[in-house]
Amino acid sequence: MENLKKKTLENRITFKNPKKNQVNFEKSTVFYSFAWSRLLAGLILFGFGITDYFLLGHLIGHPGEEAIGEYIGQGSAVFLGGVSFFYTVGLIPLLVGSWLILYSIFSSFKGEISKSKSGSTFYFHEKRLILPQFTEFKRTAINRMRIRDNHLGPKKLWYYLFIPMSITIFNFGFALFGEHRAADEILPTMMVLTAFGNLIALGILVIFPQSFVEFSSSDKIYDTWVVPLMSKEIFLKSLLEIFDFNNTQSDISNISENEDVSGLLLENNGEITVEASNIEIKSQKNYLRLVFGFTLILAAVISLSFEILFSKSFSGIAATYGILLVVQAFNFDFSDNISLNFDSHTKKLRFKKYFGKRIQVELLNQIDDVKLSDSFRKFDIFDIVSMLVLIYLSSFESVWGWKFVDFSNWLIFIDSVLKTLFCILILLIFMYYWAIPNPSFRVSGSKIENYYLEIPGNHSFKQIFKKAIKKIKKTATDPQNKKMFYLRACAIFSIHLISGLVALLII
Repeated sequence: MENLKKKTLENRITFKNPKKNQVNFEKSTVFYSFAWSRLLAGLILFGFGITDYFLLGHLIGHPGEEAIGEYIGQGSAVFLGGVSFFYTVGLIPLLVGSWLILYSIFSSFKGEISKSKSGSTFYFHEKRLILPQFTEFKRTAINRMRIRDNHLGPKKLWYYLFIPMSITIFNFGFALFGEHRAADEILPTMMVLTAFGNLIALGILVIFPQSFVEFSSSDKIYDTWVVPLMSKEIFLKSLLEIFDFNNTQSDISNISENEDVSGLLLENNGEITVEASNIEIKSQKNYLRLVFGFTLILAAVISLSFEILFSKSFSGIAATYGILLVVQAFNFDFSDNISLNFDSHTKKLRFKKYFGKRIQVELLNQIDDVKLSDSFRKFDIFDIVSMLVLIYLSSFESVWGWKFVDFSNWLIFIDSVLKTLFCILILLIFMYYWAIPNPSFRVSGSKIENYYLEIPGNHSFKQIFKKAIKKIKKTATDPQNKKMFYLRACAIFSIHLISGLVALLII
């Protein structure tokens, strides 16, 4: 693992334009960054939130008595004497929309990335409306440079905020249409429209991502989110020119189009030494994560639409995590071209991965060894919590269903059978996704130890489980991987068994 101990963010705040260094600049890239997708999403959310405020009111308490706000005829039906539906439907979009609008304005900046005439130092200057930042890095100190627009990071919070909230609002909103005690249909109409607005805003945030630029040394990190007003191609090209990111085209070793990298690793005991200085891998497509995501979305849609299979708690999390998996699949599991250049003399490694307009570029210094090997997927807190909760809920509800099943009613019996089948399917896909290694370039050096650059590895719909047994046997007996394999497998089955026992013991 790369040494990240005691690293500090190096974006230093400065209130002066560092003109004294400009005489030493050899070349520079000037660009303007403006998060227009954040502004558009913020305007949509703010628009629906403020409309809910005026149409649903902000009453707290009984109309006609001591209360906060004014009763306007609809909206105050959360509970008797309680708050208006504005607080549960429109308040969060209003606050988040306001924050996104302010963020898009104050995060805009004029950026200037330069290097000294000697080429030994890089300068990063962000000229912002407030808190301008200037950073200086020695070229020899930089271990890694990354430019990518497939990085989600904390943006995963948007999924867990908007999707469950929108599903809940839809469930209440559609049911209120035609309610005979309602004065009009303003409330359900605004609920449904606000939920649609939340999803539209989320779609804009997802489809038009920001580019993530990062530079890292042994003790410092510089990173920033960029939405260049110039085209991404021009922006990327100018950055690569400054960082001398030019692959030589001699001695290229090609892995042919549609060749199964996973199959090559199976045939070579899970590891291949990279001997050629240049490697090019074309057209890699791994459908596992995509199928997994759509399976969770399908289970959630069936459960919510027909009120069978799983509960609303499971369905909300399954829909959220399923959509997140689909987005991650398009970000990481498909590539039109992957190229790697390793110069053993300068110990510099260059990595490029393209899929449509999605790009990942990395430059690593002081590299001693590169190998194509199997490695386990890395998960963050969102993945771990979502997967464990889904395994627990699916197993609990399946066992709970059989505990109280009415065999005289064939519909309830079929529901229990389908629930069990979905539970087994989700458990098996979780097992494959969680505990089976994936192809990667394993990079190691004096300052970077076992850093992994993931490769999709071709898996068509037919191949997803075709080699599953073989890969499980290989992983379970491999001295390097079997410990992690059994640890992850035991974690999955332990949650599964615990949830089943809890369901049986609850009266």
